[in-house]
Amino acid sequence: MSGKLINIGFGNSIVSDRIVAIVSPSSAPMKRLKDEAREHQRLVDATHGRRTRSIIVTDSYHIILSAVPKEKIMNAKLTDIGFGNSIDSDRIVAIVPSNSAPMKRLKDEAREHQRLVDATHGRRTRSIIVTDSNHIVLSAVQADTIAQRFAGDGQSKE
Repeated sequence: MSGKLINIGFGNSIVSDRIVAIVSPSSAPMKRLKDEAREHQRLVDATHGRRTRSIIVTDSYHIILSAVPKEKIMNAKLTDIGFGNSIDSDRIVAIVPSNSAPMKRLKDEAREHQRLVDATHGRRTRSIIVTDSNHIVLSAVQADTIAQRFAGDGQSKE
């Protein structure tokens, strides 16, 4: 692994190449993701008893809780996917609309194999992001908008 170490707070570090997404912990889907990871013994709590400010999804299907906000964790090229959630631009394979039957099957299969990251904050899924680690990330932002952010500076114009 050739990636650099990223400080995630309190002396904890993670290899940057392993990060798939950094998401906000406040939505119900993220709480379910955290509970599933705990159940399957894939949860790493690096908060040292502090409030969770970001959830890091890795390509090894581990979920890491951090007390450090996502903005301070990673300076790599992040693409805003809405509601304070970001994804590492280097990990994106495809950004597609979610309304076709094949995409719905892809989403269901990812959920079944625990590779689904729901970053919609309970809103309607408008786009599906496929990563190089075979994770499927759901977003409430249109695929065209995410593609523009990906091609630009990665930041939201909100």
